[in-house]
Amino acid sequence: MIRKVLHIHLKEPILIRDKKGVGNVLQSKGYIPGTTLRGALAFAYLSMNGKSANDENFREFFLANKIRYGHAYPAKTGKNYRSLPIPATARSCKYNPGFIVNPFIQKDDPHGVMDILFPWVFYLLNEKNNIDFPHQYRKCLPDRWNLNIHCEAPLEPFEGFYLINGTNNYERIEIKKRLVQRTAINEWTQTAWANKLYSIEFIERGQEFISEMLIDDSLLKDFEQFINDKSEIFIGGKKNIASGRVNIELKDPTPFPNREELEQRFRNMDKAFTDFCQKYGTNSGNKFTFFTITLQSDTIIQDKWFRYKNFIDIDDLKSAVKNEDPSILDNFKLFHAWINTDTVAGWNLA
Repeated sequence: MIRKVLHIHLKEPILIRDKKGVGNVLQSKGYIPGTTLRGALAFAYLSMNGKSANDENFREFFLANKIRYGHAYPAKTGKNYRSLPIPATARSCKYNPGFIVNPFIQKDDPHGVMDILFPWVFYLLNEKNNIDFPHQYRKCLPDRWNLNIHCEAPLEPFEGFYLINGTNNYERIEIKKRLVQRTAINEWTQTAWANKLYSIEFIERGQEFISEMLIDDSLLKDFEQFINDKSEIFIGGKKNIASGRVNIELKDPTPFPNREELEQRFRNMDKAFTDFCQKYGTNSGNKFTFFTITLQSDTIIQDKWFRYKNFIDIDDLKSAVKNEDPSILDNFKLFHAWINTDTVAGWNLA
């Protein structure tokens, strides 16, 4: 499989319907799901002259599981890397949330984002020793970053997408949306239905999204030709009201970190947790080696009886290991997890 990235530039607003709509508002997701992208490309393929669902390429591209269509997350225009979902353990000030953008912080500027992973693991390791959760991580305390601001507001989950600019400079990607008011149509008279109004939330045009894809080696040349021939497609719902038109371009991705860089990342994290434990007076971090797994997209996990699971255990990791001996994981076990679950309806499981 060859890794590629698909750049999606919005020429018109798009609607990616979210099931969490409230009242008479059709809400849109903040990203483009891989299934939506796959369906849009399949429709674009069929709209080309002489193409049909019986073509070998159609089956190979969209039905044979030889191409994996990743979620398209927001990106900065002109950049070749996408943002990533903010981890579930991220917390920020209730009243001034967000990453620090200015070292000379003012009163109403964001108070920073913190990760409660270390404090929680530290607490769980030492709970039986009557060591409490570190109080510095219960409230917003900007002075932990040497900021001259007093705040003790509650911390709340911090969600969305983020990029890393330079060394440890984090930036949240804001997704621009707009609300469009519409009148319902009476199906009997085909006229405007009095007192029946609703709103549609669109992702605003001009923004860029990037999907990471895995393409079978034998299909790469043909798939690249297809993308070049069909560089403009339509995505999402409500395409009959001047929305959904996007430009697409397939590019080479930013390289993954090499093995040495990954090994150093593991060592750095393990040392950081050991130092954290010692800071609060225990050596519990020296007893174990820790690593974390952060899911970058929705994941379906099943046990051997095909029942859905809401956690990832060592057997799941061992089945996913390739080109390495999975027995190295025998000495590990799941310690804790922060999980959000969702129900996805439909037949499309690409």
